[in-house]
Amino acid sequence: MRQSWTDDRMDDLAKRVDDGFAHVDARFKEVDARFSQVDARFAQVDARFDQVDARLGEVRSEIAEVRTDCKEMRKEMTGMATRQDVDAVNRRLDTMQWTINGAILTGFLSLVVTQIA
Repeated sequence: MRQSWTDDRMDDLAKRVDDGFAHVDARFKEVDARFSQVDARFAQVDARFDQVDARLGEVRSEIAEVRTDCKEMRKEMTGMATRQDVDAVNRRLDTMQWTINGAILTGFLSLVVTQIA
């Protein structure tokens, strides 16, 4: 037996369809809000990477300075003949080594702190 579509049945169907679309619209609003949160988080990550890049630039410039100092010391060492001169250069090299280690450690700790924060 075939049922006919009365006005009441059509109204019920229309209401259920409207309710279903309202539910879908509400879910889309929730998804949009979550995407906004993700976008904000990515902006924070980008800002942190910019900070890391700046710190790495500082470390690179310090390393370049140390390399220049090493080249100058090599030139100075070429003509040295006394043990005292060699000892003086060794002290300078030791000092530079500590400076390099400090710069590398500082850069590494900056990266770690930036990623933790």
